[in-house]
Amino acid sequence: MIELTSPSRVVGRIFDGVHTADLKNGAIVGLDTINADGTYDIKVPATADLDTESYYMVNTGEYDYTGNELVSEFTNKAGKPMALFPLVADVEVKLPADMITGTATTGEYLIPADGDTLLNAAADLTGGTKLALVVVDDATFLRTDGYREDAVLARVIQG
Repeated sequence: MIELTSPSRVVGRIFDGVHTADLKNGAIVGLDTINADGTYDIKVPATADLDTESYYMVNTGEYDYTGNELVSEFTNKAGKPMALFPLVADVEVKLPADMITGTATTGEYLIPADGDTLLNAAADLTGGTKLALVVVDDATFLRTDGYREDAVLARVIQG
């Protein structure tokens, strides 16, 4: 479960993308080639692109593919369109802890990493990356099955 919040302004275009593997909401991806149906092929962050690539967060409504039933453990299926939200400055994201590599603490950073759709916790921004979020606070999600899931609230500071 992902919650995106942002200032009351348009922050960019939401794209539809497809990938060859299942992806959870909260995955960090880039856009590759556009397909005939208007969707984009999704690419995973790569070292060569980290300082120049614009990244997007997968965030599709968490319903089954009939559109009728809310799903707690929702996964975007391979080959099916998934919504991709732009990560631009001042957008806030509530992100489950399992979508972060390492321990995210308030005041530290979340950055993309080579070959991974998860964000990595980092103490500083050395190494050069176009996308960076700062952890604002701890949070939780209340899932439809009543389970509370650990999360963090983070704000995009460069994107």
